Amino acid sequence: MLSCLLMIVFLVKILFFYDKENPPMKVGTIYASMNEFRSAVRQHAIMGQFDLGTEKSCTTLFRGYCKAEGCPWAIVARLMSDKKHVRVYFANFL
Repeated sequence: MLSCLLMIVFLVKILFFYDKENPPMKVGTIYASMNEFRSAVRQHAIMGQFDLGTEKSCTTLFRGYCKAEGCPWAIVARLMSDKKHVRVYFANFL
């Protein structure tokens, strides 16, 4: 039982290792905190060479978009039920 619990903890910790230079923004991606997600989405915008707009940013929700005219890029991330981790719920990169 203890080994199963340790394995689960180990697997959860693996989720938070990602390329900080080019962070993933796919639906389902989990970040350790809202601050970490905000940093990652800013870096993603830098790598994609677009201006990131913020529609809403608070402790539980982030809605962002590309400021360029006609650019469909948008993202929504929310605080998970554990009140610590953040999950990407919507991403439009067309």
